[in-house]
Amino acid sequence: MKFNELSRNWNIYLVHHTHTDLGYTELQDTVERKHAEYIAQVLDYCTETDNLPRGEKFCWTCETSWSIKLFLQRFPERANEFFARVREGRIEVTALYLQLTDIFSYDLLEETTNYALNLAQQHDFEIVTAMNNDVNGWAWGLPDMLSKRGVRYMDTAINETRALGVRPRPAFFRWIGPQNGALLFWHSDGYLTGNSLLSESKMATFLKNLENKGYPHNSIAIRIQGAAHDNAPPGLWLCKTVRRWNESFNNPKLYLVTARQWFEHASKRWSSPIPEFKAAWPDWWSDGSGSATNETKLVRKAQANLESIKRLAKAQCEAPPELRYKRAQNAAIYFSEHTWGAWCSTDDPSHILSVSQWNSKAAHAYRAALESDALIQDMLALKNQKPECPVIRVFNPLNQTRSDIVELIVADEDLGFEPEEWIKTPIRTTEGPDFHLFDTQSGAHVPVEREPAIADSARRPAQKIRFIAKDMPSNGFKTFTIVKDKIALSHTGQFDGSLFSFNGIDITLATDGAGISAIRGERFGKEFKVTDNGYSLGEPIYETVPGEFGRERLCGWDGIIRNCPFERTNIRFVSVNTHFTPDRGMLQLSTDKLPGSLSKMTLNIVVHNKLPRIDLLVMWLLN
Repeated sequence: MKFNELSRNWNIYLVHHTHTDLGYTELQDTVERKHAEYIAQVLDYCTETDNLPRGEKFCWTCETSWSIKLFLQRFPERANEFFARVREGRIEVTALYLQLTDIFSYDLLEETTNYALNLAQQHDFEIVTAMNNDVNGWAWGLPDMLSKRGVRYMDTAINETRALGVRPRPAFFRWIGPQNGALLFWHSDGYLTGNSLLSESKMATFLKNLENKGYPHNSIAIRIQGAAHDNAPPGLWLCKTVRRWNESFNNPKLYLVTARQWFEHASKRWSSPIPEFKAAWPDWWSDGSGSATNETKLVRKAQANLESIKRLAKAQCEAPPELRYKRAQNAAIYFSEHTWGAWCSTDDPSHILSVSQWNSKAAHAYRAALESDALIQDMLALKNQKPECPVIRVFNPLNQTRSDIVELIVADEDLGFEPEEWIKTPIRTTEGPDFHLFDTQSGAHVPVEREPAIADSARRPAQKIRFIAKDMPSNGFKTFTIVKDKIALSHTGQFDGSLFSFNGIDITLATDGAGISAIRGERFGKEFKVTDNGYSLGEPIYETVPGEFGRERLCGWDGIIRNCPFERTNIRFVSVNTHFTPDRGMLQLSTDKLPGSLSKMTLNIVVHNKLPRIDLLVMWLLN
C-alpha cells in the first residue's frame, strides 16, 4: 500500500522511551545498570542534536522515575545537566516509580509517586504525565491519587497478547476515580508499535486502518524505542530517520515529542467528544500474580503491615526503624511491579535466567513479609506492661470503624499454658489446650476458631487462631483476654456423595463433576446463585486459540484485530474428599491430568463454624 491511497494528511508524533522490564531480558542487576546508563546517553544525544530543528531534536520520556533514581545515584555529577534538560522540555519526568500492577496498595502508590514529585519540587519543574505500559488495568484509586498531585494525563499501551483491550483504541478518554479525580488517558497502541511501522507499506496500512475504523483526527501519537525489545537503549538514529522521512514524504509527517507535548498538542485540537468513564478497570489477565498466588498474598499482607506500621507509629508517637521499614517497603515495590518471568520462562523453564528471575522476584515477597511482620510485632508489643492474663492486642490502621477477621499463630506457652508431654511429638493430633477469648473492655465472649500449628524454628507447639474483632475504633486498639477453660467440641458434618453439610451450611455438587451447583444455609438466610452461562462455581475451563501462535494471533503489531476462534475444554473433578473438625468442614475436589503445562487442580471449599464465611482455595500443580 502507498501513501497516496490515504484520504487524510497525517501528522505522526513519535514518543521515544524505553519499556522498563525488571529481569525480563537480563538479570535485574544488569537491567538496573543499563537504565542508569541510558539516561546518561540521552543527555549526550540531546547535546548532539541541539542544532536540529524542533521535531527532529532528540527528546526522551522517562517511563519510570526508578530509572532516574538509579541515574542520579550512579552519575551525581550530571544531575544539574539532567534537570536543565527537563526544564527545557527535551526530557520528561513522569509520575510513576515503576510499571504498576493492581497489587500496589493505595499507600504504596502514594509513597512511590512521591519520589518523582519531590524531585520536581526540589528542581523547579512540573510533572503532569504518568506513563504505564504492558499492563491491562489499574487500581481504581489511581485517578484520584494522581490528579490531586497535579498529574493531568496518563499515557498507556496495554498488552493484548492474551486478551483484547478496551475499544476504541487508539483514543482519548477521561478515567474518573471514586472521589471524582480525573485523568485524560491516551489509550494507545502497543509500546513497540512505532518500531514496526517505519516503511511506507506498513505505515500506510496502519493509517488506512485507522481511517477505515473511524479514528476521528489526522494526528496520532505512536510509541517508539531505540530497538524493538524491552529495556531497549535510546536511539539517536531516530533523529536522522525523521529528517530523511520528512524529506522523502509530504504525507505523513513525523515529529519527535515527549508524551506531555503530545497531550498538549492534541487536547487543544481534539474536536470529537471525549468520553468519560467512572468505573473500575482491573487487570483482566494477570498471568504473573496468578502464577504466584502465595507470594502475592504475602506481599498484600506486607503492604497492609507497612500501612499499619505508619499509623501505629503516629498513634504511639514513635518512628519505626527507618532502615528496616525501607527494606520491607522496597521489597514490596519490587515484587508488585509488573515483570514476572524472563523472556525464556515459558519455552525453557530451566534456563538460568528463568530460574534466577523467579528466585529474585519471590525473594522480594518473602523479604517484605518477614521484615514487615517482625516490625509490626515489635511495635505492637505491650511495653512496660505485665497483664495478669495473656492478651492479644489488635490495631485497626484504617480511618474508620471496622469489624474484621483476625488471624495469628500463637505458641501454647505464650498463651499461658505449661508444656505437656504430648506436645513434644512433631505431629499434633489435637487443636491443643483449651481456652476462651473475651473482649477485655466489654467482657463479651468472642468465638474462636483454632487449628494446630508450629510457632517457630524451635518447633514450639502452637495454635492458628481466628476470630472477629468487632467495632474496632479508627486508628485504635482493642485488647482480647485469654482465659484457660474447657471447650465443648462437636460438629454435625456429613457428606452423601453430592450434598456436603456442615453446621447448617449445605453445598450441592454439580451432577456432572463440574463444580458447585448450589450453596444454601440458615446462617445466610438465602440460597446463592453459583452457576452462570452454564458454568458451575469453581469449574475450571481451559481456553486456547488454535494455531501455531496461540493467543498472539489476536492482535498484530499493525493494530488489526483478528477474529480468531476460541476453543474451550471443560475440565471435570474426578475425586472428592472431606474432612471435619469442630471448627471447620472441608470439601476437596480434584481433577485428573490437565491439558497444557498444568498436571492437576485441587479446589478446597472450607466452611467455618464460628466465622460467617466460606473459603474457596485453588491449588495448581505444574508438570
